[in-house]
Amino acid sequence: MKIVIPTIGSRGDVQPFIALAQGLERVGHTVTLMSHPVMRALVESHSVEFAPLGPDIDIGHEAAAIRLRSSNVAVGLVRAMRFAFDVLEQSHEDILAGCREADLVVIPASSAAGKSEAELLDLPNLSVTFTPWAIPWEDPERPLFKRIAYGAIDGLISLITTRPLNRMRRRQ
Repeated sequence: MKIVIPTIGSRGDVQPFIALAQGLERVGHTVTLMSHPVMRALVESHSVEFAPLGPDIDIGHEAAAIRLRSSNVAVGLVRAMRFAFDVLEQSHEDILAGCREADLVVIPASSAAGKSEAELLDLPNLSVTFTPWAIPWEDPERPLFKRIAYGAIDGLISLITTRPLNRMRRRQ
């Protein structure tokens, strides 16, 4: 099976998918990890096939600089997320081209890179997260305050991420 994993972000967003790609290759799949050109050396140093997507930038470094220039932590986070979504949008054509021959697209839950492209190409896709907080769960023992706070945070994250993703889908 030919599997494509498009991911944008910092080294921390890319490196876990290198390990996943290696594991998939060990069981006989052909895997291509797509990311910013700046990540080529990292990916290829682990003997994983690499394909470039989007601008040749270190998005982790750029997002950190955006957050540092903001006087308010929340504003900095929103600006960095907007920047990341702009990069994701700029990467669309590269991701689409990279997915054309795939049998499966693995989608990083943190960036949704590849989701729209897999849908456009009618390809099976699988969302993967390495961040436990992103997995929904209900704990009846959790105090009411925590349930309310976590619900508010989830709602805010959804609000921040849903609009840009829907805007991108309308343009495609």
